[in-house]
Amino acid sequence: APTPFRKTLAKLDLLSLRLFLTICEEESIGRAAERESIAPSAVTKRIQELEHLFGVKLLYRHARGTVPTPVGQALASHARNVFLLVEDIRIDLSQFAKA
Repeated sequence: APTPFRKTLAKLDLLSLRLFLTICEEESIGRAAERESIAPSAVTKRIQELEHLFGVKLLYRHARGTVPTPVGQALASHARNVFLLVEDIRIDLSQFAKA
């Protein structure tokens, strides 16, 4: 059964989504970890948590690198949209910030 929305919202975090996108871009957990200044084991743990949350496999891990599964590609697309929305929020609200 799908994870209820409230539980998904409580467990899903932007850092894990960003790490996932970085892995997709770098095609490597190690390079993604280096780029984001976080231990590879911590990156792996966060991806495993995402996979558990959604009940899907997000990445194919090979000796040559790491690439998203078809469902991982779908998540990457949604994650990019989330970050575009977050940037829109930041820009809109920055207009009200005191200089």
